[in-house]
Amino acid sequence: MVIRLTVATRQTIDPALIPFISAGDEAASDQALRQVLVEEAEPLINSIVRSKLQTSHIYRGPENERGDLDDLCGEVIVRLVKRLLDLKANPERNPVSNLRGYVTTMTQNACDEYLRYKYPERHRLKNRLRYIVTHTKGFALWETEDRRWVCGFAQWRSSGVKPAISATPDRLLKGIDDFITEALGDQDGARTLPGDLVAAIFDRAGCPVEFDDLVGVLAQLWGIKDRLWYGEDESDENESLDDRAVDPRPDLEAAIDRRRRLQHVWAEICELPSRQRTALLLSLRDQQGRSVLTLLPVAGIATISQVAGALDLQAEQLLDIWDDLPLEDSKIGLQLGATAQQVVNLRKSARERLARRTQAARRRKIDSD
Repeated sequence: MVIRLTVATRQTIDPALIPFISAGDEAASDQALRQVLVEEAEPLINSIVRSKLQTSHIYRGPENERGDLDDLCGEVIVRLVKRLLDLKANPERNPVSNLRGYVTTMTQNACDEYLRYKYPERHRLKNRLRYIVTHTKGFALWETEDRRWVCGFAQWRSSGVKPAISATPDRLLKGIDDFITEALGDQDGARTLPGDLVAAIFDRAGCPVEFDDLVGVLAQLWGIKDRLWYGEDESDENESLDDRAVDPRPDLEAAIDRRRRLQHVWAEICELPSRQRTALLLSLRDQQGRSVLTLLPVAGIATISQVAGALDLQAEQLLDIWDDLPLEDSKIGLQLGATAQQVVNLRKSARERLARRTQAARRRKIDSD
């Protein structure tokens, strides 16, 4: 049976989605959805993810494996499927009129989110520079016809000066110390006022530069570095700031070790009693208050289905609350049929149990060595 859509509704939905939304039985719906994903979405998602990450000036080093790209593509597909299922259930509400445009935006946002989590120091620098180029008189930030974000002197934008086809941080940095000395009378770019340094870089480029290139230049000049996120143990809390500013490209053995440690923690969490596990996982958040659970598929630690299984949920049920994670204790209590205080107690018990098991594992490792 085919679901009949009104003419008005059809006009608001991308034609590529009509067969899926109109399909009345489950088999036809699944087939139409697969066709949309295989023919329309997946090639575009793969292209954007690989282009955006592999050409990123910070996405380098042995820790960035092909698995990262595949995991991120898979995460976008999961989000897209959830959105399309919602659309099929209610075609008149927030229709997708341009599928390629919607997938492009969703994928670019996922890439930005991934890089933001993985490179928080660079993200903070990027926000700082965005403020400078948008709030300093004479500077401007704008999007080009080929969808590149570039920055430079405001007069360049008004007069239509074209940005360089390729202006990498390495090219802009070549001889930059001598340039800074000549232009600013400063032997150390780190002591130069940010606005003056940005202006000097624009002068050196002679035309608009890509915003990411500007971020890359300042990151190198100011020695801003990140280390790979794989989850940290309690010893990290005692590290100094200098200890944390390590090379962003750790050797392969260190990267593998961090991933193994996080995989071990995930395995231990999965061994917790069900209610303790749920109370802990649904509330996990990083230092910025964002859900740690949503990082697991991106980091290749657990799939959406595996995370759902650990919470005793179906994948569809997890996706329904995905955008709301982490949950407050009162909402977790609704999931468990418990009070907020009982959720706190369950989470405390979970952490204590994890601590005991982790300490026991460390002792066993020391004894075996």
